[in-house]
Amino acid sequence: MNFVQHHHQEILHEWAIEARKAASARGLSDLELNNMIPLLLASLTGGAEWEALARHIESHLGDRIRRGFEMAEIVEEFAILQRCIADCARNSPSAERPSEEELARIFVTLQSTMVRTADVFQEHMRLDEQQEKRYLRMLRTLADAALRAPRSRRAR
Repeated sequence: MNFVQHHHQEILHEWAIEARKAASARGLSDLELNNMIPLLLASLTGGAEWEALARHIESHLGDRIRRGFEMAEIVEEFAILQRCIADCARNSPSAERPSEEELARIFVTLQSTMVRTADVFQEHMRLDEQQEKRYLRMLRTLADAALRAPRSRRAR
């Protein structure tokens, strides 16, 4: 049996304790805080497909971005998960510990998730910035037109 599958509840419990202390938890309900990590853990065990996880990460990021979180705060959730898995592995009886290969695979998957998350975050921010620039340009055009309008039209 897969280490993460076997220790799923223990890892989630430890993650929740640590995540509540982190900046990434500020202002979030337990449901909002825990909306993605169980799915990520399932993907580490082969219990969730990557496409479903990617859609969930996108939604998770959108929510965090709208709440004003920074990328480091979002990625911190994954880093906490990685630490919890490492701690669980270290504290497990030797017969239950994952092999070095399994642990490396888990960490590489988590790290690639962090990189993908950072890429998606940057894309969201770029799109937001472009939209903001469009709105500013439209406002500038309207303001310029209003200032150039003949006095008689502006007096109405």
